[in-house]
Amino acid sequence: MKDISLNFLCQTCTQELTNKLSLIRETRPDFLKNLIFLEIKDKSLVEIKEEYNIKIVLYLRCANRHFGLFVKSSLFAKQGVYKDIVLENVINNETNNIPSPEPSEFKLAPSPVEEPVPELTPNLTPEPIVNDNSNKNIKENSKNDSNHMMRKFFIQYNNYLNKRFKNWWYLFWTFLGVLILLSAGVVITVWQVGQHSGQKQQTVININQFSGDYTTNQYIVDDTSSQQLKTAVLSVPTLNNTLKLAVNDPSSFLTTKYILSYDGKYHDVPIEINANNTSRYTGTAIVTMKLRAKKIDISIFNQDISSLGNVEIKSGTPQSVLEGLLNSPLVYSNISKTLYSALQDGKIIITFDQTIPNDGAPHVIEVKIDGGQAENYFGTAILKTSLIIK
Repeated sequence: MKDISLNFLCQTCTQELTNKLSLIRETRPDFLKNLIFLEIKDKSLVEIKEEYNIKIVLYLRCANRHFGLFVKSSLFAKQGVYKDIVLENVINNETNNIPSPEPSEFKLAPSPVEEPVPELTPNLTPEPIVNDNSNKNIKENSKNDSNHMMRKFFIQYNNYLNKRFKNWWYLFWTFLGVLILLSAGVVITVWQVGQHSGQKQQTVININQFSGDYTTNQYIVDDTSSQQLKTAVLSVPTLNNTLKLAVNDPSSFLTTKYILSYDGKYHDVPIEINANNTSRYTGTAIVTMKLRAKKIDISIFNQDISSLGNVEIKSGTPQSVLEGLLNSPLVYSNISKTLYSALQDGKIIITFDQTIPNDGAPHVIEVKIDGGQAENYFGTAILKTSLIIK
């Protein structure tokens, strides 16, 4: 067996092994030659080591692997033969089967007494210095062996660091490659979007050709705002489909120069469709159709019917005056139909500025008809009439 490569160890475990070997070198340098660093198949060997008299100076667990710094001489049952427990639990880093050691691999002392494992503490009592030349040679050889083992260890450690450094460079270049690919993808995407935008510009449709007269179609609007005009135009069943799409575009805008009268009548209104702010259409189209305002301004229906006859009322209250106006054939026949319809609205308010005497004589009164609270009317109309209480 030989010492396993340190490339399998993480930095923390490598440092722990370094510290242990440095401590042994300082306290018992001659003991280094009797140590070997091996991988263990299972931690159970560490737990039963005392039962088989196996000496483990240092045990390391690195990731999911187990390692041990063993005393070589404790691995043998007898000289040259490994213990069965060792063969079963220690991984040979050279071959699948652990071979018997060469005679030169281990030189065990002839004495059957096994060398004890030293207590690895910094405060060990140093051995007495002997001036005998043979002892000096032994010390020198031990020192050389320990120096050789330490050099071997530090070479392996240096290789381990170099491997890690190369891995970092590999990660750096991988990251750089991915970054370049992503950048290229962004550039291609932007280019494609630009090409697509250019194609859209080439397919813009001019709506000038879709102008038309649709006066056979009628629609009631609240006002002449763009949204109300859009709703009116889209109600035309025969409207060109392209023009419908242009009107539906949120960026199109509809206007009219025609002043729509709030008189309750339909009027031919030219509507301009402006598509210049849209992305798919351009130009303007004119669509003419009949429109009527939903609300009616009753102030344009002021009338004077006081010379045409008298309107009979029961009392001088506003409610009695309203009932008299609605029940009078004179009023029905001579005022605007729109104003008469307004009088029938339950939210119309009737007022007048003077008291109507109950003297049996007719009195000319200006009746104010206020449509401010009504749903379909607004403004105030003045109906001048002759009233008589009967």
